Amino acid sequence: MDGNGNNNNYINGINIRNVPRLPYRALNEISYHTGSRINPRVYNPHENRRNYRMNSYALFDCNSCGNNWSSNKVTVELWWDKGKWEFDVRMYGQKCKRCDGQFMIPHIVDLQTIKDKCVKVLTTNGNNGESINTNKNTNRNFNDSHDQKRCQKCIMIGNPCW
Repeated sequence: MDGNGNNNNYINGINIRNVPRLPYRALNEISYHTGSRINPRVYNPHENRRNYRMNSYALFDCNSCGNNWSSNKVTVELWWDKGKWEFDVRMYGQKCKRCDGQFMIPHIVDLQTIKDKCVKVLTTNGNNGESINTNKNTNRNFNDSHDQKRCQKCIMIGNPCW
């Protein structure tokens, strides 16, 4: 709770602490190559922290109905605290089209590319406070292929995540 009695763990009804992280092994590799510490508290959209948004291809399996699907538009975000050498990486889930149940955790297909991007960002820009352009795909239109009403990131921010 903040000083006004608001619960800062929720954004648009989604508990930010339930947004899944990259697999621990991948986080360890990023930490090893950058000298940065993994800190889950760095991920806090309520605070003014640096972030870098990437898109990835991922597979999903619904725990409720057994449906499976793939997506070319899974948001992965690197968050870091400038100057403290601390970071965290979160990947946003999607709800199943068949049963519309809970958010499913994405299984990132090309995890190595995500790890490489994180290492590059942290070692070249991450801890000196420089801004990073996260809107590289501004000319792309995902209206037809991106299901905003089932995307965890779109729901959290109340707008399209692209």
